[in-house]
Formats: sequence, C-alpha cells, structure tokens
Amino acid sequence: MEQERWYQYFALRIPLREGWRATDSGREREHSVAVRTGGCIRTGLGDEKCPGFLLVGPEGIRRAYEDDGVTRNAYRPERAYHPAPDVQPCLDRNPEPALESGTPELKAASTAAVGGRNATYREWRIACRDERTGRVGERFFIQREWYLAAERMLVVDQWSTPGLNEALERARWR
Repeated sequence: MEQERWYQYFALRIPLREGWRATDSGREREHSVAVRTGGCIRTGLGDEKCPGFLLVGPEGIRRAYEDDGVTRNAYRPERAYHPAPDVQPCLDRNPEPALESGTPELKAASTAAVGGRNATYREWRIACRDERTGRVGERFFIQREWYLAAERMLVVDQWSTPGLNEALERARWR
C-alpha cells in the first residue's frame, strides 16, 4: 500500500491523492501553485488544458485581478478569481477550441470546511464561446473557490476535481 503524500503550501498542508502532483515553480510559488490531477487534454489548436486546482497564497490574493492592464486588485469572494487580463481558454474537457465569454454567474455561496476552519465557498458558472460555431453558453465550466481570509489562502478548482472536497476537509494547518 502506497504511503499517503502531503503537500505544504504556506500554512496549509493538504493530502495528495494518487495521481495528484504539485507543480512548484520557483518565484511563482509565492503567488500560486498548480496541483495537476490528471492527464492533459490537447486542444484542436495544439495547446493543452491540464486538469487540476490552484493553491493561491497571500501575494496571489493581493494581486488577483488586473482590471485595467496595469493595476492589480485584491481577491474578493463576490467576484470570480481571474488573474489574467485577457480572455482565457474554456476549461471544459472538450478538445475543440473555445474561450471564456461573458460575466461569471454565481451558482452557490456558502461556507465549507478546510482543515477544520470555515472557508467562504463560491461556485461560479463560466460560459464559453465555441470557436467553431460561435455559440455562447452551450459550453461552460464550473469554478469552485474556497477562501480563508484570516489565513490568506484561496483554493481555486476549475475542473470539479473528484476528491478535492474531502482532501480540503482533511487538510491541516501549521
């Protein structure tokens, strides 16, 4: 039986399921770390979409939005996390090209446990525009967010990652 693996990101220690791996990348680590949870999907344009979730630390929370191409603004739970100023690929499992389109729609707002502490939980539906048909909204993805203001920690899941709820419940704090 494989020994359970844990990953430490700032004060959060999270169990990693089999097949999950954190992609620590030097300086970017102070902003966020991606945890890959499965094989990547090659799109019709030749790029890749890789299932997983983000652990966003204090600096990433402080600089969560680039609204005017220059100014960085802090994360707010009433707005979906989106650090890039441009339109991003649709993070559904369809390999055909599509881009995010429109304003994210809030689908759920509550609290959820992360390592025994209460996080502000949000679930957003993000519509996409199919690049082949031009239709908007037939394709979409759900973005889930767990925000712990006092701990300055945010978890962003754009793939409805199986087992993530349970991993966050079992997480520990240093």
